[in-house]
Amino acid sequence: MSDDNKGSDTDSGENDGSDPSAGTRDLFFFLTPDLVLDAAEWAGLEPTGRFLQLNSLENRVFSVDLEGGGRAVMKFYRPGRWNAEQVLEEHGFLLELDGAGVPVCAPRALPGGSTVGAMRGILFAAWNVSPGRIPEDLSESHFAAIGRLIASIHAVGERRPAPSRPGIDADTLVRRSAAYLLGEGLVPAKFAERYRGAAEGTAVALDRALEGVPRHRVHGDFHRGNLLFDGKTFRVLDFDDFGNGPAAQDVWMLTSPADPDGIAQREAIVGGYRSLRPFPSPWLDAVEPLRAARFVNYAAWIARRRADPSFPSAFPDFGSQEYWETETADLESLVRDGFPPAIAPERPPLPEGEDPSTLTNKDYFYDWED
Repeated sequence: MSDDNKGSDTDSGENDGSDPSAGTRDLFFFLTPDLVLDAAEWAGLEPTGRFLQLNSLENRVFSVDLEGGGRAVMKFYRPGRWNAEQVLEEHGFLLELDGAGVPVCAPRALPGGSTVGAMRGILFAAWNVSPGRIPEDLSESHFAAIGRLIASIHAVGERRPAPSRPGIDADTLVRRSAAYLLGEGLVPAKFAERYRGAAEGTAVALDRALEGVPRHRVHGDFHRGNLLFDGKTFRVLDFDDFGNGPAAQDVWMLTSPADPDGIAQREAIVGGYRSLRPFPSPWLDAVEPLRAARFVNYAAWIARRRADPSFPSAFPDFGSQEYWETETADLESLVRDGFPPAIAPERPPLPEGEDPSTLTNKDYFYDWED
């Protein structure tokens, strides 16, 4: 069960917004050019009429060409997942990070001052285009720089909770997801009890790993596809899955499982993190249970969106006997093996009294030049 096949989106297991009408769902599935351009104009932009749909399954995202040159990004949120309050909480966190000097992609203010608009029942927002590309080959120094970046996000994230956003824990990721899959009869009967047992074993392991671990606002979906690198600076994209969770949630997705390369990469990330904030080694006990929890959560995410015409072609094997046999066997293997720990050496914490929010880009990035 490869992480590469698990995609980049997670789902809380809740329909937090109001249930969308069939008409709103269909409109979202097949957004028309007129709606995209009307929303861009309403956002105060001057589109040329040319745009490109970007790669996103959860939401609908477009790069829109603007008069006079340049582009903007328009994001239309999937109806029924987040309500306006929850999207505004995401945007508030982004603006808070941006104000603290953390390199993120913050939304544009729309006419009237809000960052969220609505058109025919669909929430949307606008962003400026940020420079950089998704990083491919990452060195140990890169991973350390990313660790410092994650620490800077968490330094802001712990200032206040996100009351309207879901927790990143065993109940949300595993128990609710498994209950949905089993309750809908999506897991074939021959695998149902085995899958139920493996999912609960995963949930118990995650409960145990997170016992006593502090929770705060985290990105929630911190993988390479949500990073831009311009040769000097890493910038973080897409806080759509942000919620209240452990620091380890933003560490594990960047690395391969518990093999020598993955452990070395994780040690570099955590070493960079520890140069700004504490990260006790026991927190890494959550890495492999979180990885397994995502397998269950991701299956439920696909299942909940199976009416979306984009999903059957993106996941042609989902729901087959072979799919569930592999999912069940791999989860059972992880539970049986006891989720091997991901160990990183302790390093001295940040000197007492030093505030990470006062550090500069030169402190965050290994090759920053003034």
